[in-house]
Amino acid sequence: MRRKMTGISILLITTALATVALADHGHREHHGHRRTKAAPTTAIPAEELARYREECGSCHLAYPPGLLPARSWTRLMGGLDDHFGQNAELDDATRLELTQWLEARAAETGSHPRSAKALRSAGADTPLRISELPYILRKHHELRDEVFTRPEVLSRANCAACHRTAEEWVFDEDSARIPPR
Repeated sequence: MRRKMTGISILLITTALATVALADHGHREHHGHRRTKAAPTTAIPAEELARYREECGSCHLAYPPGLLPARSWTRLMGGLDDHFGQNAELDDATRLELTQWLEARAAETGSHPRSAKALRSAGADTPLRISELPYILRKHHELRDEVFTRPEVLSRANCAACHRTAEEWVFDEDSARIPPR
């Protein structure tokens, strides 16, 4: 009984601390304090995320769906026969399933802490590359083009080369490490 009460107490304290942290985070964001960590705000069921990572993440980072508008995901998934110069075709059922999944978690839903900024940045455009969103370009403005041609990086699309927590969809600059020349 005592062990059970201790567990419940720890759970209540942890929940209270998380609530205070979230409230403080909102206050800090509102007042211009720098945000240090940006993880997905909406829990995605593990089996759904695994399916997305299996199909899309086998060739590149399985980018957070919340960083592009739904119309961009629709267009991307409709052109998999020429996916940035590669044939990434899927069977119709898988393509439809993933398209619907991506659209449901797109920037309009706010499924990532940076969704609103990405959506505003896209404006009326239908961007196909997250790395070309004005918001993302502004976040990387201080980096010379040469950084993106280094052997460890190779392109702006290789977020994980510098953002070591990219697989968890966390892109804070505090944990970013630019590979040396």
